[in-house]
Amino acid sequence: MTLDVGHGTRTGAEIVVDFLVAAGVRHVFGIVSIHNMPIVDAISRTDGMELNVHNMVPIQVWSLRPVVAP
Repeated sequence: MTLDVGHGTRTGAEIVVDFLVAAGVRHVFGIVSIHNMPIVDAISRTDGMELNVHNMVPIQVWSLRPVVAP
């Protein structure tokens, strides 16, 4: 697949989203973190794409221990 991104200044995230649009992707699912915020921002500015995110709350492993009744 080839994609003409034009001659303007484009971020890497915008180019990734351009490829997703060209591939026919309309729905994106994921967990937002600081590492993917540029892509999340680019998707949110793109008409015709729906972003479904899940914000995870950190859970300490010890809080997941099973409770056994006596």
